[in-house]
Amino acid sequence: MRFIFSICCILFLGSAFTPQANNYPFREWKQEELEQANTAKNVSYMTSEEKQVFFYLNLARINPKLFAETYYQQYLDSSGIKNSYTTSLLATLKKSKFSHALLPDSLLWSAAAGHAAATGKQGTTGHAGHEKRYKLVKKRFPYWAECCSYGAAKSFGIAIQLLIDEGVPDHSHRESLLDPKYTHAGASIQTHNKYAWTCVINLGGATE
Repeated sequence: MRFIFSICCILFLGSAFTPQANNYPFREWKQEELEQANTAKNVSYMTSEEKQVFFYLNLARINPKLFAETYYQQYLDSSGIKNSYTTSLLATLKKSKFSHALLPDSLLWSAAAGHAAATGKQGTTGHAGHEKRYKLVKKRFPYWAECCSYGAAKSFGIAIQLLIDEGVPDHSHRESLLDPKYTHAGASIQTHNKYAWTCVINLGGATE
């Protein structure tokens, strides 16, 4: 049994995403890939924005190279942001291999929602109380990771923030979100008294 959680949190102000098919190869996405990424579409306990977090992260897992050439490259071009973190993510995506889509799990979502609501109300950051949350899920998921974002209200901004992982030298959020060891997840977006919004993503896996 192993316990993993991301120890750093980063601030990012994200917005909604609109694909520009004429400038990037979005047409190369297969319909089956888009459907495969939308694993949370029928989940009743998650909001539409939380479901979209799954969609974007799963696209990056299912076809990381095409995600880099479309969604991520458009983000880089439109934002003008270029640093060691954005560059390293581009390299990581282009060399990464296929990984199965994350599936939604109500137990992981409940743990994430509780932490997001508590830290949002208190205006705090970090992973306080992670031992208690791990105890809730460890029988089902002995491998567990937790990622927290702040400032982003929209799903694409949340996904990109955590994948870029700016300010986190070991890229622990990025590595966890792309790691095939994790098969299930729960994502909860809540208001935050200091950063306006927070999203907590709990990841779980049964075997390596």
